[in-house]
Amino acid sequence: MSGDKINQGSFTRSSFYIEDVTFLKAVQVAYEHKVEDELFKVPRTYFEHDSSIFRDMFQIPSSKHLEGRSDGLPIKLESIQKADFTALLTAMYPEQVQTMIGVHIPADITATRLNKRTKNPIKMGTKEWASVLKLSTLWEFRELRRKAIKQLTLSQLLPIERVILGKTYCCKGLLQAGYEEFAKRSERLSDEEKEQLGDKTTIKIFEVREITLAISRGRLHRDPLSVSKRVRDIFETELRDAHHNGDEVEAKESLDWPEDD
Repeated sequence: MSGDKINQGSFTRSSFYIEDVTFLKAVQVAYEHKVEDELFKVPRTYFEHDSSIFRDMFQIPSSKHLEGRSDGLPIKLESIQKADFTALLTAMYPEQVQTMIGVHIPADITATRLNKRTKNPIKMGTKEWASVLKLSTLWEFRELRRKAIKQLTLSQLLPIERVILGKTYCCKGLLQAGYEEFAKRSERLSDEEKEQLGDKTTIKIFEVREITLAISRGRLHRDPLSVSKRVRDIFETELRDAHHNGDEVEAKESLDWPEDD
């Protein structure tokens, strides 16, 4: 191989030329009462392809001074929590995380197949998937948002958690499921739940519970179909406001995202 200097402008980049992007997160070190800068460097392909926010940013005319191009000029994550960003990267690049912790990856599994068609051996809990939902919504990663919603839908969340996530991140399915669980359960709403829901929502839940209560063979019960219909009717405005661009896709069953054990 020759050591002669080459003119980079004379080459065409192939499909195997992968550019990376660098992020900077200032991390509070509690025991030392100071802030340390931490760098994240990852392939920028996913950010550029799946997020309209980052795609627009990367389409700015090429410049050596563009943020994210080097460790010396990273994209600063001013208001983003490290735990949230780490969870997003774990869902985005599971194969890299597996390599770092020593999990074997079959050689024939590509990144796309690993993400979409195989079970992710990296176990992420509801807290991590909530972080993925948060950032995928903020940065418009539709596929990651859809996966996060599915994982959270399958998770053992409390009704109040479903309602809060549904309202905060415009997830109609999670919001409706939370309202229905409140309406169907035998226990009354706790004072803490009432405070979190607010007076208006609490009154509507009481209304659904009262309307759907029926007597069958001398026993009180609530018909699930009746509860679902009443929730859609009484919370029509809230559910409509929780509609997010792309939810019509997210609501459908997808064979691409397998359920975790």
